[in-house]
Amino acid sequence: MDDEVKPVFSIYVEFVNKTDKKMVSDFFADEFHLTDNQQFFKNGKNCTADILIMDAVSATSKVNKIKKLKERYAPSFIPLLVLAGKKENQLTAQLWNISDDVLQIPVSKEILKARVHALLATRSYSRSLEIKKRKLEESNSTLSMYYNAIEAVTSGIVITDPLKEDNPVIFFNRAFQELTGYEKDEILGRNCRFLQNDDHNQEPVKKLREHIDRGEPVKVVLRNYRKDGSMFWNELKISPVKDKQGEIEFFVGIQNNVTELVETQKKLTMARNQWQSIVSQSPDMIQVSVNGIIRFLNQKGAEIYGAQSPKEIVGKKVVDMFEPESRQLLEIRMNTLENGGEVPPHIYSLRSLDGKAKYIKVQSLPVTYKGEQALQTVGQDITEIIQSNKELVKTVTQKQNLLQEVHHRVKNNLAMINGLIELQLIENEDNEIANALKGTQSRILSIAKVHELLYQQDNLKEIDFREYLQELTSTISNLFSNEGQVIAFDLELAHVKISLSQAVSSGLLFNELISNSIKHASRNKQNIKIAIDIKVYGDQVYINYKDNGAGLKSPKMLEEEGNFGMMIIRTLMKQLEANWEYIPGDGFNLGFQFNKRAYQGFI
Repeated sequence: MDDEVKPVFSIYVEFVNKTDKKMVSDFFADEFHLTDNQQFFKNGKNCTADILIMDAVSATSKVNKIKKLKERYAPSFIPLLVLAGKKENQLTAQLWNISDDVLQIPVSKEILKARVHALLATRSYSRSLEIKKRKLEESNSTLSMYYNAIEAVTSGIVITDPLKEDNPVIFFNRAFQELTGYEKDEILGRNCRFLQNDDHNQEPVKKLREHIDRGEPVKVVLRNYRKDGSMFWNELKISPVKDKQGEIEFFVGIQNNVTELVETQKKLTMARNQWQSIVSQSPDMIQVSVNGIIRFLNQKGAEIYGAQSPKEIVGKKVVDMFEPESRQLLEIRMNTLENGGEVPPHIYSLRSLDGKAKYIKVQSLPVTYKGEQALQTVGQDITEIIQSNKELVKTVTQKQNLLQEVHHRVKNNLAMINGLIELQLIENEDNEIANALKGTQSRILSIAKVHELLYQQDNLKEIDFREYLQELTSTISNLFSNEGQVIAFDLELAHVKISLSQAVSSGLLFNELISNSIKHASRNKQNIKIAIDIKVYGDQVYINYKDNGAGLKSPKMLEEEGNFGMMIIRTLMKQLEANWEYIPGDGFNLGFQFNKRAYQGFI
């Protein structure tokens, strides 16, 4: 073994007589560190000397300072050795009280060294005791902190001694006592199995015993019972505490009441089982994915993907199950959902494992699955619906084309009839017959104009009433205009679309009104001014028709009397289910209104 390193001591030397000081210094110069620095006497500076060697005069002058120095470092021992001459035998009582040894000089070197070494030995011993005391205090402080910490935690803590019979409890904290309801003398000295009452056949008990016998850490959840007999689920963690040689000294057990957690887990397990039972019978695909990997799939989902069972699909990437053109959009939507966003339902195309092309409508939302963030997807196989819609669109397109052709042919046939009437007008010289033919011709043209507009547009259910009236008034004006006579229209027409049946009835109605206005104005040899105002409020169409003619002699002519034209007007009003009111005054002023009706499929 290496030689023990001896401590180096420091000696403070102070003498009035320089010869005495040199003598003492020479005695110890080769063995100790010598100093005459008096700073540690001032302002509480740290003392750097292990022993003070002073003559009586110097010591007497610093009695109070030396006393305070000793008190400041107590219980650490700082010795004072006083060397006194023959003339100084009578030392003061105060100096005697603070001196640890007194030698009369002259003194031999051997005696002086022996006294100094004896005082330094006492000094060393006092310092070792001080260090041990300080370590003990620190240790007690640490133990106190540990104890207070153990007492403050909410987990129950017990320490057992495996070296004693039946591994009894030798320590427990307040939380353990509160958890179990037992008193101190009912816990100490007993094995912790007393918390099991008669319920010793639990499966975790066997695991607990095996690990304790092997000296291994273990964690179990047990049914334990309080003093009042009430049961609680106890999460017990046991760890061995070993000494430096690796031998087990103690076992530390940490216990927590997890009853609420266990009950919640039971409910969750029950809910999960119910959920799996429900989704297994669902007519829709139910899929759960974590980080893009399918973790759960019901039987219907497996069938949609073309598999015999979900096991063939679970573990695959979601995007790999869909057509390449759908994958990028699918990844974007999944990222949006995982980041807290929302996405609407969407239709994807896929090719199942059996090679069939399918369409699936899916809606996903974020969920927690077995403690992980996941996406739950509900999907419906709408392949038949998509295919049926395609066939339906194809059929509707064919029928629309056919109907458009019908309107074209009707328009052409009406144009042919109009041409025949035109020939009759050329060959006929009777004005009365000509006027009758022109009336018929205008009615045919009003119907033909409806079919012409329908043929020109994609929507065959309704027409733009404003556009129709603009073209109809222009056509009638050209048909009935006489040389030198002006027909002026003032049109205030709201934008409204009406069904085919209402368009024909309205067209014929306006044809009769305009024809009557032109006919009566021609008799009076005046220019014709016709104002038509149409407004729309919801499904109500409001129309006001006014001309600058003579008007009716009596409103009854419109209601129950009048000529053939008035009868046609009344008939058409009834077809429109319109309410009308004749407004007396200058000219012919008629207001009427009707509800827009939906397309019926025929006129």
